[in-house]
Amino acid sequence: MKASRTLLKENSKKLESKNGWIKLLSIFLFAFLLPLILSSITAYAADVTLSWTPNTEADLNRYELYQSEIMGDKSGDFELKATIIPPTSQITIQVDDTKNWRWQLYAIDNSGNRSFGSNTVDLYDQIPPGAVKGLDKQ
Repeated sequence: MKASRTLLKENSKKLESKNGWIKLLSIFLFAFLLPLILSSITAYAADVTLSWTPNTEADLNRYELYQSEIMGDKSGDFELKATIIPPTSQITIQVDDTKNWRWQLYAIDNSGNRSFGSNTVDLYDQIPPGAVKGLDKQ
């Protein structure tokens, strides 16, 4: 009986030690390795400043800026990107510069009436392709 208790205590100490290493390994993975993995994910961002001629109507309440991703020769659905309160007549937004974007602005009055949309403004991929190499005459 005494031998089995001693064996149980030894195994228990080994298990505690093993669990301690597992806990230490878990802490290492989450504290050190995970941030390294996440930091290797690249997100490209660019600041884009849009400006416009201010609406001078007395009952102007706000502007609404809509954004759409352009894919090929078509743009997707416009989604509300920002609400701008006058007298501001420009906004700087951050976008993924590996994609193509289109914006349109609307003026909204105090009654909630929405103007016709402004002209659209497009931004195309700002990352140039790699240099062409090996051009030769045949």
